[in-house]
Amino acid sequence: SVLERRMQWNASLPINRLPVELLVNIFILLPDIRHSPLPWREPPSNTTDWARIMAVCRHWHAAIRDHACFWQTAVVRQRTEWLHLILARSRDSALHLTFQDTTTFLATLP
Repeated sequence: SVLERRMQWNASLPINRLPVELLVNIFILLPDIRHSPLPWREPPSNTTDWARIMAVCRHWHAAIRDHACFWQTAVVRQRTEWLHLILARSRDSALHLTFQDTTTFLATLP
């Protein structure tokens, strides 16, 4: 199928043959990538929007999804279900969470 051919072609590109650890290190060097707001928040104009980087290809998406350093900083708004995703992906990393308001914070408590 066309999708399978595209995936094979994409996998053959030199950037996607790099070890994932090296690719993650490259992403970390991008300005503010680890501290950019998550996709449900409007990013400030001076930061790299890593959600866009995740959309480049499956390989890049997996590299960011599977490395906790990209999930340590988040603004929690009314959709608190995202917090569960952040907690799962950040693993045991220290977190920097900002809550939109007190009501949102209280909604996350057991």
